[in-house]
Amino acid sequence: MESVIEEKILDLVHIRDRVRGQFSEKEISDLTFSVMAINVWNRINVAFKNVPGSADKAYGLTKAGLS
Repeated sequence: MESVIEEKILDLVHIRDRVRGQFSEKEISDLTFSVMAINVWNRINVAFKNVPGSADKAYGLTKAGLS
């Protein structure tokens, strides 16, 4: 019987192979860095306790009527 770690590794290999079947290496790299950047911004917002939507006016998002 496979250990939980081995199972997770096999799952990740399967996901990697599926992604490579859909995207080029450059697209995978671009997607990875985009996800990393979003993660950093989310962590910064949590650390500074920013309220969602509090910067909408500064970016002109109130014109879209999203609030």
